[in-house]
Amino acid sequence: MYDGFYPYFFLNPNGHIPYGVGSYANVALVIIGLSFVYCMLGFLLILINRIIFRFKNEKFLQDKILKG
Repeated sequence: MYDGFYPYFFLNPNGHIPYGVGSYANVALVIIGLSFVYCMLGFLLILINRIIFRFKNEKFLQDKILKG
């Protein structure tokens, strides 16, 4: 049953700020913005993982070369 309850204020298209965002277009913009932020954070984590892996791999190869 629909009762008008929204768990987060930024999903409420009917209320004005601070109780909502005012329209369905604003809800869509908020969702797009949050998706963009999460995608960028995911990309950043992948980039950091690759950098760490590269440094570990270079150190491993240097140790292997030095030990012969």
